[in-house]
Amino acid sequence: VAQALREVGRPRQSGRFVAWDEVEEVGLQDKRVLVNGETLFETNSRFFANEVAALIEELAELPREKRAKAIRSALRESMDTAAIEKRVKEFADETVTLRFSCNFYFAIVFGLIPAMLLYPPLLDRWPFVLAAMLALLALVLLDYRRAHRALYPDAKGHRRAHFWMILFSPLAAIRARDVVARELLAIYSPLAVANSICRPEEFRRFARERLADLRWPLQPVCEFEEETLRRTEESFRALLLEETERFVRRSGLDPDEVLAPPEPDGESSVAYCPRCDAQFAVADATCEACGDLPLVRHAIR
Repeated sequence: VAQALREVGRPRQSGRFVAWDEVEEVGLQDKRVLVNGETLFETNSRFFANEVAALIEELAELPREKRAKAIRSALRESMDTAAIEKRVKEFADETVTLRFSCNFYFAIVFGLIPAMLLYPPLLDRWPFVLAAMLALLALVLLDYRRAHRALYPDAKGHRRAHFWMILFSPLAAIRARDVVARELLAIYSPLAVANSICRPEEFRRFARERLADLRWPLQPVCEFEEETLRRTEESFRALLLEETERFVRRSGLDPDEVLAPPEPDGESSVAYCPRCDAQFAVADATCEACGDLPLVRHAIR
């Protein structure tokens, strides 16, 4: 995994390597991608796992000379802000009524029912409250099913599982819209999503973190000694850096400007870590937080 953000570090690596001409079968098991019947890696999203599995299958069938172009194309598609904005708009349009039904259900569960318990005379109205709850629950279920089917037409199992959760859990019913939104943009690059939904200053900070991690990766970059694994990681990271810089430029920012050295935070600051911007009073040292990455001396020192 080329990226290792500061909050979570580098994901644990299996070290499993499969050459393209050795790929015979690609499958899924929940959130795990299987190649030749064995787990290649596990994701946090069924939809992302499905997307990657389909991509691996497609790439394995391509001639060697066309594979690099297809990988680059897949990276660019994951950074398609127009597709992201279209997806977000579709979500907003498909969940208009679901938002209101969830909010009204929340008002009854956490507003009206506690009010009845605090004011006993209202308890005589419980049949009307129960009828309203059941009617709203039915509306939530119908709206959830319609919106989920429109946005994830092939996810029948996922939809069915959450349908029963919503039916029997008031908290799940209140958060039904969140369930629809949870994996809405799972197949897209987080950087492209940030560009679409964040404020410019937030996007700039996120872009800086992504670029810095690709230029000065967390050490050790590869935990394994095999040369093939190291070259594979290095090759993909270089491609990802190239496409990330291209996307940042297309977004109106200069990657070199985004990665400009920090200003010294005092007279004692003589060096900084290019990855995390931490500052140090010594130059001939390393940043332990970034895997002993060598420091860079401030230009004015």
